[in-house]
Parts: sequence; structure tokens; C-alpha cells
Amino acid sequence: RLLFIDTAFQTLKLDAEDSSGRQHILTVKLKSKHPFEAPDCSADLPIPLLLNWTPQTSLEQLYGQFLLVLESLTRFWDTLDEIDRKTWILEPEKPCRSDTMRRIAIGSNVSIKVEVDPRHPEMLPDCCLLGAEHVVTPLRNKLNTNMHLWFLNCPCDLKHLCTPVFAQSFSAECGICYSISLWKIPSLIRCVTTLAVAKLSSRSVCTSGCVGFPLADRALMSFLEIVLTAASQLL
Repeated sequence: RLLFIDTAFQTLKLDAEDSSGRQHILTVKLKSKHPFEAPDCSADLPIPLLLNWTPQTSLEQLYGQFLLVLESLTRFWDTLDEIDRKTWILEPEKPCRSDTMRRIAIGSNVSIKVEVDPRHPEMLPDCCLLGAEHVVTPLRNKLNTNMHLWFLNCPCDLKHLCTPVFAQSFSAECGICYSISLWKIPSLIRCVTTLAVAKLSSRSVCTSGCVGFPLADRALMSFLEIVLTAASQLL
């Protein structure tokens, strides 16, 4: 259980595992008046970590309380893990266990921001559609119409609400649109501007739908050089 202890024996880091096999770390900082003063305890959680302490409380009992907190959040983390597996997550790029929000790609330049309540993960999450109004409006109407399809036993059943894009079928858009982070762009950029480089066209146009403006050759060449360099480093 003990991962770390400092030379002053004041700071301890304890390893813990929830029922789904996820690893967690409890950091305990003992006060100078220990055990008469409660230690500072912290962990990567979506809720405040509140542990009971008395002068008679042992570290083992404190650790046991932490395990109970982890179990109370198991359903919440199961929900977010399932969302991460089945959808294309735009934000956060590197989720941590305290994150309650996910921004999910729905289509070209459209996404949905989902906020899951860690105490009630089975309930319909707060949803906010992001994108051009003419695209978002029909999706918002569909979301409002299909809210009754939300099942308590399937908390990430978003596909019945507004049809999000699943990770397996998602193809990266033109990097010039800035709609997806560079690290998610594959080694072969699927963009009409790539072909335009060979032709050295001064009227190359991004046709992915979110820009559509002519691009000057110099700017186009500079941009693609940066993108392709970044993409090649991922190979």
C-alpha cells in the first residue's frame, strides 16, 4: 500500500484500487500535533475528500474510509470510462479522475459538452451543444425530443439522444480548421489542400466546411510543413 514516505515521516502516499481495477493514490500529510490534529488528505477525486479523524483513528482506518469513498464513485468512473471508449473525446485531452466533463465530437465542427454528476452518474447529464447555430439547432431539438430515451442502466447511451460520432468511425478533419488538436491528426492528412501543395495553387481552398477561404501558397506551405512534421513525430 505504501508508495512513498518522506525523510521526515510526515508525508505518505498510499496506493489503492477500486472494484473495477483502477489505481488511486491517497496522499496523507501528518501535522506536528499528530494524532491530536487531523492530517491533510488529498486524492484525485471529483468530490471533496472528507475523512473522519479522532486521536484514536489509525492510518489503517483512514485508509479504509478512503476505500469506501472510491467505491461510492465506481459507477461514476465506469460511466466516464465507457464514454471514453465509445466516443471521440475532444476535451479534456488527458482526463484525470477528478474530471466530470467530456466534450464529444458529434459531426463536422459540432460537439456536445457533457457534465456528469459524480454523485448521481445514472441521471441525464448536463448537455451543451457547441457549433454553428444552423447545425446545432436541429440537434438541440432532437436532444430535447429524445430525452425520454435516457436509460438509468445505460448512462452513456448518448447515441439515442443526438448520435455522437464513435471513435472507430471518426476521421480527422483538415487541420487548418483548428477543430481537432494536432496530436489527433493521422500521419496522412486527408485534406484537399495537401494536393494543392503539389500544384502550387494560389487559390487553394479548405473544403471541410468550417473555413472555406482561399489560402495563400506561402501560408499553406508553412502550415502543412508544421502539421506534417508534428504528425511524423507520432509515427
